[in-house]
Amino acid sequence: MRERKLILVGLCMLAMEFLGRAQESVEGQPEPDELSYEEGAINEALSDDALSDDALSDDPLSDETDLEAPPNVRDPRLGNPMLPQESTQELPNMDGGNGYLRGQPLDGVAPDSRLQGGPERRLWRINPQPFARLTYDDNIFISNTNRIADLIWTAGLTVSFELGDFHDLKDNYLIAEWSGAGLLYTDNPSQNAFNQSANLVGSYHWQRLTAEIESRYQYLTGPDRQIGNVASRQLIVNALHLKYDLSGKIRLTADARQSAQLYQIYLDQYEYQVKAGLDYQIFPKLGLGVEGVAGVLRVQESPDQTYQQLRIRGGYSLTGKIDIKFSGGLEFREVDDGQPLKTYPAFSLSLNYRPFDGTLISVEGYRTVFGSSSAIGQNFIATGFEVSIRQRIFQRITVTTAFGYENDDYFGTSQASQTKRVDNYFFIRPAISYALTRHAAFGIFYEFRRNESNQLVNTFFNNRAGLEFSMQL
Repeated sequence: MRERKLILVGLCMLAMEFLGRAQESVEGQPEPDELSYEEGAINEALSDDALSDDALSDDPLSDETDLEAPPNVRDPRLGNPMLPQESTQELPNMDGGNGYLRGQPLDGVAPDSRLQGGPERRLWRINPQPFARLTYDDNIFISNTNRIADLIWTAGLTVSFELGDFHDLKDNYLIAEWSGAGLLYTDNPSQNAFNQSANLVGSYHWQRLTAEIESRYQYLTGPDRQIGNVASRQLIVNALHLKYDLSGKIRLTADARQSAQLYQIYLDQYEYQVKAGLDYQIFPKLGLGVEGVAGVLRVQESPDQTYQQLRIRGGYSLTGKIDIKFSGGLEFREVDDGQPLKTYPAFSLSLNYRPFDGTLISVEGYRTVFGSSSAIGQNFIATGFEVSIRQRIFQRITVTTAFGYENDDYFGTSQASQTKRVDNYFFIRPAISYALTRHAAFGIFYEFRRNESNQLVNTFFNNRAGLEFSMQL
């Protein structure tokens, strides 16, 4: 044990020059009061989205609006990645849910459930988080005709090494994290799986320039709504984000991103994207910007696609109360089969509102184009919204409710692959959690979801309910 500590101390000493500014920032802050639970809870309550399509998160309560930050600002750490939760990005949760859409149930244990005693302000830490969950699912294959129910036992562990300003994520930091979860089906052992992920995120600040890295990998087995069945796949994202403060009011941004979805049976996808933007801080709490996007999408056995986007983005932030971000414009998409150029509107919108201590109301809306991994030569336009409400009661109880809707409109990318598939998806998911101690929490959750499709094979409804226990050692 002593040798292990010596090795870790040596690693930190080598990184001290790289993280010098982070150490000064951390040591210069006063120790939080032992009862500053609500403030920490509100900050962590924003940590819902497992991945960001843009830069890593900045301070969600900052007076100045960061237009380049993702709509749903979050801690880049996974938190509890095995818990059933979805995002609009390519990487889903460790239960194997869909990555491009919403609708998986929330954690039984909310991310901010454990009592938040005063955190130690250290240069580095190792953070293990074991968890366990018991879930009843009445349609494990999300099937329209062959509905099979089962009781699913899940046990997992998340371990992270965090260096620098890992508490506030404002200055230099580096976070490396691994997660693994075993899923055991009571009546269908052939569906047993071990899902895992590895993540590396970091940020470094020069005088005017900020560079952020993001590298994520997941291996998952679970239901995929777009495919309409259980699927095994690997999901990969690598990204570099740059921000340069040209003046006190003008910021330049640039991003490069690569992602891949690799299926065992279905169609693989590869996407490459670059962005460049300029933001102007009109007032301390209000900013506007423009952004250009160019990308290439390659789907197995389908013609390659190139696209360009012109967007206007903006945001308004009022410390401790409200945070609004939007981005919208036009997308021009070309397919390598001689079809004419097509134009689509695209947008994203988010609102986080904190009317009282311990209360968070979040609203998200989006419209974007995805490639289909279930059918050759097809894309779909996903348009939807999600509303979530989180309320803390007596510092130990957290009640959450979320509901949402998504319309998926499929279209062919070639003359030979025209389709008329349309899906309309709805979900609602209440949950309640109780903080047993500062290091442990217990919760229960329920979810109902339904997909109505004009193709009967893709129509289903599903009920899931469960118990969960989470710890932070």
